[in-house]
Amino acid sequence: MCGLVDQEVVLSGGIMSTTERRSLRLRLVERLGGWASIRENTVGFEVIVDFERKGPWLPARKVWSAASGQATHHLLLQDDAWPCHDFWSVLRSVITAAPDQIITLFTIRKTVVDAADRGDHFLQVREASGVAVVMPVGIAVSFVEWSDRMVPLEIRPDDVRVSLFAEATGRRVVTTVPSIVDHRDEGVSLVKHAGGRVALVYDERIGEGREQWVMPEDLSGDNRQWRFGNVVMPLLQAGQPIPWPMPWRWTAC
Repeated sequence: MCGLVDQEVVLSGGIMSTTERRSLRLRLVERLGGWASIRENTVGFEVIVDFERKGPWLPARKVWSAASGQATHHLLLQDDAWPCHDFWSVLRSVITAAPDQIITLFTIRKTVVDAADRGDHFLQVREASGVAVVMPVGIAVSFVEWSDRMVPLEIRPDDVRVSLFAEATGRRVVTTVPSIVDHRDEGVSLVKHAGGRVALVYDERIGEGREQWVMPEDLSGDNRQWRFGNVVMPLLQAGQPIPWPMPWRWTAC
């Protein structure tokens, strides 16, 4: 499958964090090469600190809403992300191979192990991971508008919203193989997960061993049962917002 040929990858992005996690966001900025490197590799980049503490969607929404009209793609990183070496170059190579996709750069899906064994560079997944996601600016704008209209504020996980959006609008989410971002939280993560959620396949130096990423025509996928089931999705696909309070248990959907 062809990637970008006539258009250069231009990035904007941001980090989502909370007030007490200053050390983590400073660590991430340093890992990205410092502000000089960030400014060199993006046309706009913001650190969004959540003072309201009403869940991850509000700071994530601010990051996605800051997508620059000068950029082709917009990146969201959680403050406990741990990008690979030469991250900016690797990310541009990934986007060049899959320019029209919603790409999650971190996954804990077990199917990624088989994909890595096959030598695949990408795997289709049903659920995004909020640790690190990049998507075309146009899709980012559509995602925020759609999410505001279709998903109640009470559904707070931002990666759940990305997954719902992709499924309901006929898009797909792909993950890199290996992950090019790991998850290095300290204790409890930004979205209240306990520690230990690390990428199953992560290569810190993938940029040294892979010059080009390839998106195959017959992209393999994760066939795990869609956890939102047959209740939420028909509503969204019919253009009806998710009701709140919901008449069913969210975990059973």
